[in-house]
Amino acid sequence: MGSNKVPLREGIYYNSVYSCLECPAGEIHLTPNEKKMLGIILDGRGKKDTLIEEIWHQQGVIVSESSYHQLVKMLRRKFVAAGLPPSCLKTISRYGIVFVSESDPKENENSALCDINLSLHDGTVQKDKDANSQRQQEMESVEVRGLVMPFSLAGNDAKPHSASLSSLLKYQRELPSIKVSYTVSAGLFLFSILFVLLILTGYHGDEYFTKIKKIDRVSYYTSPTAKMSELLWQRIEHKVMPVTTNVYIASNGPKFWIAYCENSIYKENVPCTYEHFSAY
Repeated sequence: MGSNKVPLREGIYYNSVYSCLECPAGEIHLTPNEKKMLGIILDGRGKKDTLIEEIWHQQGVIVSESSYHQLVKMLRRKFVAAGLPPSCLKTISRYGIVFVSESDPKENENSALCDINLSLHDGTVQKDKDANSQRQQEMESVEVRGLVMPFSLAGNDAKPHSASLSSLLKYQRELPSIKVSYTVSAGLFLFSILFVLLILTGYHGDEYFTKIKKIDRVSYYTSPTAKMSELLWQRIEHKVMPVTTNVYIASNGPKFWIAYCENSIYKENVPCTYEHFSAY
């Protein structure tokens, strides 16, 4: 701009020194970004990319196009406050914004509708952000239900029932909630269940697990194939929770499956938590 005071319409000026629009009603002050945008537009460089680059990117600020449209809306409101029609800032498709001294009444209506749409859009975006934030918090504080053996044994002579996927899901919904890491994989749970069903097939009740020892109120049982070292015992005993009364240990070579249960694993709907690891 060649002058510090640019006439916009009769009796209305843009004063770059005082960052305001001067009009008969007084001075309408502009924010720093509004001043930058208006100055660039009056210089004939109102391309959208240019406005975004010089107003934000050169300051190290990365913004979306919504910030650009919001600033245009605010500048048009300042024009209206100064007695100028909003269509003086004319939007050119696939270009940006230009200043025109003679406004079109239809353009004024479009500008007003644009402001309404932008307000609605801003509200929708904020609601989406709030919803995403809430979902994220729910994920971070997720509670995974305690795992229960998907079979029940009425007595020592009973055999485990075969479990379908629907029955597993039914049991999982009925379990009491305990807090565990949300990184526990559902695949690990299914693998553990299948492993237990396989090793118990063909055995009757307590015939499979043998009671090895009892420490305080916790009884420890192992499968016939489980070969335990002192380090493994220490690891398992360290994981026992206050509600645990029975610990069941099975192995397939170096791979171990552990069930920490609040009662006998052969009773119906007994809450258990499971651990699966390799001894290597």
